[in-house]
Amino acid sequence: MGTVVPKSLINICGLPILNYSLDQLNELGFPPPIIIIPGEITPSWGILEGEYQLVSQNPHWNAGPALSTACQQWAKQRLQPEDQSGSILCIGSDRPLTTVKTLQILTKQHEKTGADITLLTSHHPPQLDMAMIQRDSLGNIRKITQARNVSESACGPTEGFSDIYCFRTNKLSDALDHLSPTEKETITLIDLVNLALSKGDQVEIVQVEDPKEILAIDTNVDLAEAETEIRRRIAVHWMLNGVRVTDPASIYIDARVNIQPYTCIHPNTYLYGHTTVASNCQLGPNTIVRDSAIGESSTITGSIIESSSLGVRSRVGPFSHIRPGTKFETDVHIGTHVEIKASTIGSNTKIGHFSYIGDSSLGSDVNFGAGAVTCNFDGAAKHETIIEDRAFIGSGSMLIAPIQVGRGAVIGAGSVVTKDVSDGTTVIGAPAHVHNVTKKS
Repeated sequence: MGTVVPKSLINICGLPILNYSLDQLNELGFPPPIIIIPGEITPSWGILEGEYQLVSQNPHWNAGPALSTACQQWAKQRLQPEDQSGSILCIGSDRPLTTVKTLQILTKQHEKTGADITLLTSHHPPQLDMAMIQRDSLGNIRKITQARNVSESACGPTEGFSDIYCFRTNKLSDALDHLSPTEKETITLIDLVNLALSKGDQVEIVQVEDPKEILAIDTNVDLAEAETEIRRRIAVHWMLNGVRVTDPASIYIDARVNIQPYTCIHPNTYLYGHTTVASNCQLGPNTIVRDSAIGESSTITGSIIESSSLGVRSRVGPFSHIRPGTKFETDVHIGTHVEIKASTIGSNTKIGHFSYIGDSSLGSDVNFGAGAVTCNFDGAAKHETIIEDRAFIGSGSMLIAPIQVGRGAVIGAGSVVTKDVSDGTTVIGAPAHVHNVTKKS
């Protein structure tokens, strides 16, 4: 698939593919699973969210030995149930679209029938690399084989197989011991099913209603199809929970995003990572928010917010960029083409247009004029600018950090300020000089 990470760790809507299966198991009430991985445990596996035990498997002989390794690990940790009449649920790690509801139906049917193996299938043409069910003239399951190995004339009715199984525990260990590698040194779980069929064991089928649920991600085409469906499900979830989405097909919301009711999301808006959006917000169009907290009744239009916290009734945009480490208090107004980085902006402060603020602290009721800039980098290090409450920064001014502008001070338009400005003082010029000092009452 052209990636440098294992397929199961490819990101879909903010989560590795494998995490969707892990979330399903968690919702079903299973304890954290042991994850069997091929080869050595590398740092790339660290992106999995949650506390999971990773066990490497060498040599890598596909899913059969992985299941055998899991059984051995359970036994070592005394996690294997004493009651060997129990069952094991096995899910392919590249099938993120299977729903909890379907897994509940599968497990309940397995227990109800007392089957040795229960399979999840779909009456849908299988993918090229997917297994398929072959039946006899009476409709009984004859064998399972790879779709690519069956000619079209021999197929009969198509029935794709999902690589999702329930196994009866007391039959599983014995079956694993009787399997040996093929010419390609692989042992698959399909071999377990075919062995059970040859022995006359009870094999049952549960057919899924939506064939998307058994989609296996084997190509970038499959990946795009899965991501489209997950995005749709996420949008539907939020719409059913009081969030208005004006064009669901054009918005992107990651799986870990949280949105409160009465918020409206407009077209071409992207909400990434661990973003939280409070109620009654307007986001978009053409907006990106990543790992940020958006306060209640805020409006973000055509702008980018990254790793920042915006207070109640914040207004940003269009065409502004709020970079990591920025924090807004309440009622902050950011207009067009403003960039702010690693700064704190006080309540009721206004930064209208075409300005840069970096490594700065602005108090309340500050007016930061058009084209004004905090010059925070001297070529070797970053320095801080402090602007206190009610200061007025004239258009086109440059504040050369480190510098402090006092409470109620005024910077004349076009000034280049290189020294601290006292409370109530007006400075003008380049370099700036004191014009007058307001008397304190």
